[in-house]
Amino acid sequence: MNATEKKIAVLLAGTGVIPIPEECLKEIFVDNHSMFTEESKEGESEVNFMKRAFCKALRKESIVNSTKQCMIINAPVGHGKMSSEEIGLLSTYINRWTNDAEHYSMNWGLYEIPNTTKMRITILASSPTRPQAEENETQDVKNILVLRNAFEKTRKQMKANALSINALSDNLNFPMFAELTLKKT
Repeated sequence: MNATEKKIAVLLAGTGVIPIPEECLKEIFVDNHSMFTEESKEGESEVNFMKRAFCKALRKESIVNSTKQCMIINAPVGHGKMSSEEIGLLSTYINRWTNDAEHYSMNWGLYEIPNTTKMRITILASSPTRPQAEENETQDVKNILVLRNAFEKTRKQMKANALSINALSDNLNFPMFAELTLKKT
């Protein structure tokens, strides 16, 4: 068993109520990835824990900017299937993470772990690259270069105009402007 398989075995310990395919985890482990783990506090309800954990995950840049995630939810034995409220929280998290875009991948599983009274959520996220963010960054660089070129052209034109005006004023003498006076009417 190699190191990746050992990590996956640890993550998938327990009884799979809703198992996650190991291939999904292997895919993320091959890539440069980040991991987020949060555990419930003593006496904290599952719903409050999930709200807190998902809010915290959505503040972590490497999680938010990933395009592929695998989530493992560990619960005490006897938890069983997820409640409709828990599924709603999970759905809300996924919608906020993806912003309802289509090019994101999320796999998740629920595992019951013996000898624990706490829930734990672990999120493995692919390397943080969002295609739209990369396109925006490339476009920003192009826009900056266009503006820089336009600014340089304007600066050169203003310098040429100033030199022309100086040359004209040095070489031309306009006697009619020499003794300007203002008249009251």
